Order: sequence, then C-alpha cells, then structure tokens
Amino acid sequence: MLAIDHPFESAVTQLADGTIAAQKNDFPGGDHAAGTAYMVDKLATRVADIRFTLDQIARPGAVGPTLASHLDLQHVAVIGHSFGGAAAASAMVQDPRIKAAA
Repeated sequence: MLAIDHPFESAVTQLADGTIAAQKNDFPGGDHAAGTAYMVDKLATRVADIRFTLDQIARPGAVGPTLASHLDLQHVAVIGHSFGGAAAASAMVQDPRIKAAA
C-alpha cells in the first residue's frame, strides 16, 4: 500500500527537494459558483497527482527492489476518504490502469 500526500492540502508535506509545503486554506467562502469551481479544480489536481504517482512508480528503478517486487501495476486500486474517494473514482474513470476505486 502506498499513500499520497497532496501538497498544500495535507497539514504538512515534504517535497522531493526537501521543501516543506504547509496547508493553505484558500477556499473562496461565500460565493457558491467560485466554491464549486475551486472544488472542481482541486479534484482535477488530485486526479493528476494519482496519475503522476502511477507514472513515477512504473519507471524502471524508480523504487527499490524490495518495494518493486511487491507492486502489481496491472491490478491497481485507489482508495480515499471523503473527497479522496471522489478523486479515486474520478481517477479510475480517467486512467485504465486503475481497476478499482473506493
């Protein structure tokens, strides 16, 4: 099992270069249309994060041999909670590598 932290949405995420990305609360309150557009954008970003992660772990040598020997990229499931569940389902619709979502 692998987990994804979404930079600037998780409380704290350390980026590959060591930079710390803290959570940003930039939800546009009070305007329904702006809030909806914001959430649509966040969903697209999360789906892109999921797909990027799959791309990266599929690269030869991207993960160590111990982890690589336990990955089956032909049978990928993405699981999320709340908005993460919506991202999992959307990613499954968009990416044929994902066989199940919850």
